[in-house]
Amino acid sequence: MQKQQGSVVIALIGLLSLAAIFGLYWGYQKYQSHQHMQQQHVQQLISEQQQIVLAQRAAHGHLPDEIKIQPIERQALVERTPIQTQPLSARKEFTCDGREHCSQMRSYEEAVFFNQYCPNTKMDGDQDGIPCEQQFKRGF
Repeated sequence: MQKQQGSVVIALIGLLSLAAIFGLYWGYQKYQSHQHMQQQHVQQLISEQQQIVLAQRAAHGHLPDEIKIQPIERQALVERTPIQTQPLSARKEFTCDGREHCSQMRSYEEAVFFNQYCPNTKMDGDQDGIPCEQQFKRGF
C-alpha cells in the first residue's frame, strides 16, 4: 500500500512539474508575442512620423532637422536690486574668504556678493547672473 502511495505521489509531482514547465513556456511565448507586437507598433509610429515630416517638407519646403533657439535673457525678467546700487555699508558686511559653493552661503544677498566680487565661485551654473537659484528659490 505504501509503495502504491509513493508511486502516486511521484506521479503527481511529475505531473505538477510538467504543468509548471508548460505554464512557464506558455507565459514566455505570450511575453515574446507581446514584445513583438510592441516593436511592430513602434516601427509603425516611426514610419507615420517620417511620413508626416515628408508631407510637411513638401508643403513648406525643406526645413532644418534642428532649430536652435536662443535662450531668453532671464536676468531681465527677474526683479532684483543690483548689488552696485546698495549702499557701501551694506556691501561691506561680506568679504571674500575663499567660499565658492551655494551650500556655504547663508543668504541670497551673500551669494550675490560672492558671485560678483570673489574669484573662483561656482554658484551660477547657467551663467545668468543669478547665483544659487535652487537653494534660495530665485530666478524661477
